[in-house]
Amino acid sequence: MIESLLPVLPALLKHHRVVVASVQDPALGALREQRDSLSDVYSAAAAAHVLQQRRRASEILTALGVDVVDADAERLPPALADHYLTLKARGLL
Repeated sequence: MIESLLPVLPALLKHHRVVVASVQDPALGALREQRDSLSDVYSAAAAAHVLQQRRRASEILTALGVDVVDADAERLPPALADHYLTLKARGLL
């Protein structure tokens, strides 16, 4: 996922403000907490792994100078609008 973006980031960041919008899946959090059966434990481990990968990708992108806006599907549009307005108010656009 992030691997395809990394090679082009230096060129993009030279001339552009890069913002990555990431949609959270609330089901992953619920899966991570379920441990009633062996199947649930495996699902919880897989969900925890995916969530850790997302966190790590966000950390890497942020360290490289990319803005990451991460929210669930309902909150993502207003979060992106807020982020845009913040960047504009700070003169970063």
